[in-house]
Amino acid sequence: MSGAPVIEPLEGRSYLSADLVPAISGSLPPALVTGGKFKSNVVVTITNQGDAAYAGPATLDLLASTDQTPDAGDTPVSSISGNLKLKPGASKSFKVKSGTVPALADGDYFLLAQVTDSAGAVRSAGSTTSSHVAPAFVDLTGALPGPIPASLARGASATVAVTITNGGNVTAKGNANIGFRVSPSGTPSQSDQRLGSKSIGLSLAPGASKTFKLKFVVPSGLLTGTYFLVAEIDNLNAIAESDEGNNDAVSATTMTIT
Repeated sequence: MSGAPVIEPLEGRSYLSADLVPAISGSLPPALVTGGKFKSNVVVTITNQGDAAYAGPATLDLLASTDQTPDAGDTPVSSISGNLKLKPGASKSFKVKSGTVPALADGDYFLLAQVTDSAGAVRSAGSTTSSHVAPAFVDLTGALPGPIPASLARGASATVAVTITNGGNVTAKGNANIGFRVSPSGTPSQSDQRLGSKSIGLSLAPGASKTFKLKFVVPSGLLTGTYFLVAEIDNLNAIAESDEGNNDAVSATTMTIT
């Protein structure tokens, strides 16, 4: 019929569209403190993998997730919104140089990048490695790395090396008392005879150690005999710790008090 419309089937016809796909490179620090600041080398790259240019608003959300799949249980870390222009195959990168760890339960978390375009389409990507998140804590332990005197007379003094390590995830800072005792068995006990104490100033980063040369005096009333030397780190509990029961350092050898 002349002038009749031509109707073509829709099957097989393709429509051009943009497709914003994120990817994560780099990683967050392996250990993070709840509520603390962090620095990272993470880069999120958004690539338009579609066959049409994209021009319009887009949102990049960073999420903390216990797995690499986004779900309603993920916790927001940060968000960036703005206009984005990308030709097909083009990319734009965003550096995550620093940030604040959200309130998270103690555990291991992946970083997720989630991109939402102007049409509401959502694509996501997860980091390949996780970070352990825990509340801030300090845990001081000690060691007596060097030799101790083989024998000492009552009333005499000696200087020994005491190494203190912070096994926590935040800096241990403050004045701490190091108490010296002698133990006949090598197993620290509150019944051990005391040799006095020494106060020191501490500023130990997470995982750091420092060795101090400290002097003690053998009391004139100490019973003669053979003893192990014990150094109790922060024996007055001036610095709050996650474990107050691991502060005793015991010498590897004994000394004889005469």
